[in-house]
Amino acid sequence: GGKILLCDDLSDTGITFNKSIDWLKKYEPIKNKIEDIKTATLFKKKKSTFEPDYCAVKLPDNPWIVQPFEIYEELRIEDIIKKNQK
Repeated sequence: GGKILLCDDLSDTGITFNKSIDWLKKYEPIKNKIEDIKTATLFKKKKSTFEPDYCAVKLPDNPWIVQPFEIYEELRIEDIIKKNQK
């Protein structure tokens, strides 16, 4: 039988988890084969309407989260222009 662990780095509003679960349940190749869907997230914001099964950090408010892989958060427009002029 099919057991699924659906993971996301952040549960901001909860919409992504809800829509993903709905999609998985309707996805034809596995439609009637799913026994259980569990969810996991690194961060859950207070405003999230979704309650994951596993959560590393439940945030008491709704801060802006910058992930280590989001280098664009530190980019300046001047650097992008300079790089593209080469």
